[in-house]
Amino acid sequence: MSRRGNGNSRRLSRKETERVRLANLRQQLEYCYQRSEFFKNRFDQVGFRPDDIRTWEDFRRLPVLMTKDDERTGRDESLAGFGHPFGMHLCVPPGSIVVSKTTSGTTGTPTFSYSFTRRDIQRWNRLFARAFRGLVQLKRGDRLLCCFPLSGGGGSSGGLMTGVFTYIGALTIDIGAEAPAQKVFDFARLTRPNVLVASPSLAEILVLKYQEMAGRDIKELGFVKLLLSGEPGIAIPAVKRRMEDVFGAKWYDFLAANGEGFSASCGTEQYHGLHEVAPEWSICIEDLVDPVTRKPVEVGDGAVGEAVLTSLGREGAPYIKYASGDVYRVFTRQCECGFAGPGYTKKLLGRVGDMLLVGNTRVFATEVREVVASFMPRVTGGMRIVLRGPLPEVEPPLRVKVERGVEVQGEALDTLRAELVHAMRTRLGVVAEFELMEPYSLERALLKTPLFERR
Repeated sequence: MSRRGNGNSRRLSRKETERVRLANLRQQLEYCYQRSEFFKNRFDQVGFRPDDIRTWEDFRRLPVLMTKDDERTGRDESLAGFGHPFGMHLCVPPGSIVVSKTTSGTTGTPTFSYSFTRRDIQRWNRLFARAFRGLVQLKRGDRLLCCFPLSGGGGSSGGLMTGVFTYIGALTIDIGAEAPAQKVFDFARLTRPNVLVASPSLAEILVLKYQEMAGRDIKELGFVKLLLSGEPGIAIPAVKRRMEDVFGAKWYDFLAANGEGFSASCGTEQYHGLHEVAPEWSICIEDLVDPVTRKPVEVGDGAVGEAVLTSLGREGAPYIKYASGDVYRVFTRQCECGFAGPGYTKKLLGRVGDMLLVGNTRVFATEVREVVASFMPRVTGGMRIVLRGPLPEVEPPLRVKVERGVEVQGEALDTLRAELVHAMRTRLGVVAEFELMEPYSLERALLKTPLFERR
């Protein structure tokens, strides 16, 4: 594909960004229509040709064209018919794919959503570097201890993030989440990294293990920045404050789900969400739909909806109108950090599959966790929502297991339980009951600690 608008989005006005985005969009639609039977058939089914999209409003009126189930079906069909797992939406010969990484597979069999050509790798590095340079202030000479699973998805250090850090000029020290904690600490002492790259769950495990093994605080390892992503946490003030205090470091989040929506958080004391840095090359939160009806949601300050992904300038396995399953709240106002990019800011509320309907009240599991975490240190932050049937319907009361704080005992347990029930009712409108567990008795995972326990 030829490339338009190679300028850094931070130097484009909002009007110019929209002009370049539309040009890139029209080119991508034509490319996918000509290169992929899957997309050609989908376009024909809904009755449009790429030339019909002349304005942004024309594009927004199109329905969702692809879902996760379509991607899984396409993976199976391409494997059976053509001997590769990249999916029926592949737009290049399989031999042109030079890197292919899977999703985490937490909701089913993994799909190879990060299947990139050489140009796609260049796109990934260039656009993600905008976020890490402009928002996280990563630079040449930084040393990053990468502890995402080496066998994991697109966010793993053994996958695609290492390429971005190398593109910036930073040193990456790959060890992976699979390594024993003692080996992680030995690597840190030998190489003296100033940035930790991991999931929040793994970072919490490392805090506990270091105290257990060394008898001292983990902040003595000298990290000044935490790149912790892959699950909720940073948006909860109590969790963010505790993690930054125990490490003595600033926590940044980052995201490019399925290789789209390139974004990172800024360094403000209060978390304001993820800044999108490349809206002219990747459509994410500016195309929202209702997560139940899939009808378009008007995008304005405070809007909530499921993000629909569309790739721009992507060759290998691009997405067009792909229902991501991620629900965001969008902010269009300028952040206090002063970041000059034309993209909007977003806060991830949760996955569509994590949405609960408790009686007549819609709530996300991450919102329940935020209520629980607000009671730290009277709780550790560890919790599970106990399910007795399939989502989303939950018969009240909502049952939640919560780890008590180390110092909370005796009558204080009854007080804590009553206050948790009251907070759930007043803040989320949900009737709940709580089972208080021993501190750190609920298992932590290396990548994503589950929020649900199914019975």
